[in-house]
Amino acid sequence: MPHVIAPEELLSPFREIPGDVFSSALWDTLGRWGLLGWTLPRAAGGQGRDTPSFLHYLARCVALGMPAGMGLGWCIHLVISRHLLLPLAPHLGEALLPRAASGEVSVALAVSEPGVGAHPARLQSRAWEKDGTWTLEGTKTPVSNGTFASHFLVVAQTGRDGSKKAFTAFLVPRDAPRLEVESGPNFPFLRSCPHATMHLRGTPVPASSLVGTPGRAYEEVIRPFRDLEDVGLSAVLVGCLRRCLNRLGADADPGDRDADRMTRAGRILCCLESMEVLMERAGSAVDKEEPVRKIRLFLGGLRHLGAAALAELESWAGAGPSTAAHPESSLADARAILRLASHVNELKKKKLGEEWFRRLEEENPFQS
Repeated sequence: MPHVIAPEELLSPFREIPGDVFSSALWDTLGRWGLLGWTLPRAAGGQGRDTPSFLHYLARCVALGMPAGMGLGWCIHLVISRHLLLPLAPHLGEALLPRAASGEVSVALAVSEPGVGAHPARLQSRAWEKDGTWTLEGTKTPVSNGTFASHFLVVAQTGRDGSKKAFTAFLVPRDAPRLEVESGPNFPFLRSCPHATMHLRGTPVPASSLVGTPGRAYEEVIRPFRDLEDVGLSAVLVGCLRRCLNRLGADADPGDRDADRMTRAGRILCCLESMEVLMERAGSAVDKEEPVRKIRLFLGGLRHLGAAALAELESWAGAGPSTAAHPESSLADARAILRLASHVNELKKKKLGEEWFRRLEEENPFQS
């Protein structure tokens, strides 16, 4: 198996990168070391490593100073190449995936639309077929990694399945006819993950560009991506929180290290160590293709611990002086990660609770 450069060595030339800037040089370095293909099989040009090892490596990189948004972009790149293109479009992946592992190619997922997000019932972009050519129409935003992507995995409505819309995914090259891509929108968090807006104005693509089963993109692309992205974000969250803790601890005056401060540090460490266990379990569940319910249980627990650690860190940071090294940007990124799709995550927890109550009624251990 190829040698993996230590995170400290990887990031050594990039110590001065601001946390809100996407670094093309760092991205190119990830590609040069093959790290953009960490979980891709070696037959597809990747390193053939498992998801837990990637999550630990990513968390360490963010803790050492990799901009959190770039960590998110790295996760998205791997999820799309390993879990969407590889299984759903082997006819396309054979040529693209080795180039994705080296960073020569990057595919961005284009689902969300202006004013409606990724809610399937409200998506308006559509595609239709005539004489073997598909035509795509609509606007997609925000498209994460879209400013530098060479290709886009576009999800558009192609019909109906009973009362619901049916969606199909298409791989669209950046230079496709009548496709316009512009930078933005910009968000006040995870700024080093660049977003784009794309306008499909009757963009033609061949039938060979279809990814997955026609009419099944919600089940095969949108829904799995959400959970897989959450798994990657768990590592970014752990890295942000650990960076905050290390920064606050390093800046603390020895005279301020009283019993209360030591106890607070211990509480935060308990949260972080437990989060890493849950992160690893979630990654292992992905590789073993275990039921998504297990992944959501692990990530739900991780988010609760993350919120507790964040509250402790915010209290600690608020009690200290504001300095150039003050970890506010990492705290802001951690807050943002915990807020991302918080409504959807609460719905997932509600569903987990409903399933638990049903099983309890069926298998009540307290019935006589």
